[in-house]
Amino acid sequence: MFAGLGDADAALLVRALRPRTLADAEVLFRQGDPGDTMVIVATGVLGVQVRRLDGGEAPVAVVSEGEVVGEMACVDPYARTATVVAKGRTVVYELRRDALEALRTVAPAVASAVVGAVIRDVTKRLRDVNGTIEAELGGGSAVPSVHGGVRGAPPTAPPSSGPEAQRAGGAFRRLVDKLRGLG
Repeated sequence: MFAGLGDADAALLVRALRPRTLADAEVLFRQGDPGDTMVIVATGVLGVQVRRLDGGEAPVAVVSEGEVVGEMACVDPYARTATVVAKGRTVVYELRRDALEALRTVAPAVASAVVGAVIRDVTKRLRDVNGTIEAELGGGSAVPSVHGGVRGAPPTAPPSSGPEAQRAGGAFRRLVDKLRGLG
């Protein structure tokens, strides 16, 4: 995520990070809680899980050394979308939203690099989710994209009836096709 930073910028970022050690099974973030930090895993592994309708937890991802989790909360003050739990002793480095704001003043290039990396990561995940949805709606006829996600599934138009809705559906399909071309 931060590979493009030079040594001086990386040093500024490191000074903004706060180390935290988690014990096995310790919760880092809980789904639904407010969030204002992202973390980089230095050592160990984190498990990501989401609440099922029956109240249980379903594992959805594993975050390993060098990977980032919680980055959306660092730029968007919305509730956590998953619970993140340490799988064994784990050391992470936290970047708080207020530290990112301070970087915008003292090191705008570093803050811009962090926000840009977050946007790229979130965008990739959104493409992956969209691809999964398209594959499900298209009956599995979609093919994987080189950027992650799935391309080739037919776009799904809003429900239509009558000439106005049919014209709107056609416009919707053209818009989806244009957006796919940008990816």
